[in-house]
Amino acid sequence: MGPIQWLKLGIVGRAHGIRGSFFVSNRDEAIPKSIPWVIIGPTTESAQKYTVESTQFQSGKIVLKCRAIDDRNVAETLKGHIIWTDSNFITVDDSNEFLVSDLHNRQVFDKDAIMVGRITDVTIYPWGINLEVTNPENTASLDIPFTTQYVDMSFKTNTKELNLTVSRELFQEIWNSKEKNS
Repeated sequence: MGPIQWLKLGIVGRAHGIRGSFFVSNRDEAIPKSIPWVIIGPTTESAQKYTVESTQFQSGKIVLKCRAIDDRNVAETLKGHIIWTDSNFITVDDSNEFLVSDLHNRQVFDKDAIMVGRITDVTIYPWGINLEVTNPENTASLDIPFTTQYVDMSFKTNTKELNLTVSRELFQEIWNSKEKNS
């Protein structure tokens, strides 16, 4: 087994109750029971490992309880931190399913096989998924909706490429500069 491929599950939201449970933001589906532990922190390198005790829904939102987070004050200190787990804990049928994390770092090519950039982030909104693509020079990025209007959905999970159904010129006017203003 190779290095762990981290899967982002969500973000620690506000505390729930007095025993250390907390809401999970940026996630609307249940956390699989197959996940025995998570790491929580601003980055995977600085995150702490926690054993999952329970998950439940409360008012349509996910509540997570982890061992060692034993009161509301501890849960509040983690608010805003990212929750990750080992992607091997998630079962996926590679023939017709993929994890959103599988899209990270793929090279993106337009319909004419010209490189557009690399996927540097994937954001899930209630209305859909956006791919943040950074240009090859790493000086600008753009968001591309993950829909059949823009993305060729026949990609394979075992490749590191994603093809678009449109020309890169479509995005010429909407690149966001990564230069810092002084």
